[in-house]
Amino acid sequence: CEKGYILNHAKRPREALDAYLVAERKRPWVTHQQKARALRGQGFALIDIGRLDEAEDALRRSLQAEPDNAVALGELKYIAELRRQ
Repeated sequence: CEKGYILNHAKRPREALDAYLVAERKRPWVTHQQKARALRGQGFALIDIGRLDEAEDALRRSLQAEPDNAVALGELKYIAELRRQ
């Protein structure tokens, strides 16, 4: 997740997405909170590359582990705003 976070902030969302996918899928020992973080990161990267449906899906999956996460809820609202524009 840290690598994905750095890549996202370096404006390299495709590489960030790859890092977040590894963090989610190839690390079976992670906690639910860590998996939720990886899914949120995927959502951020997918928004940046314009894949809103996939971003929404990742963010909704992150909410399964952390239903009240304000960041994920805020990003879902942001996606809805993007779609209205």
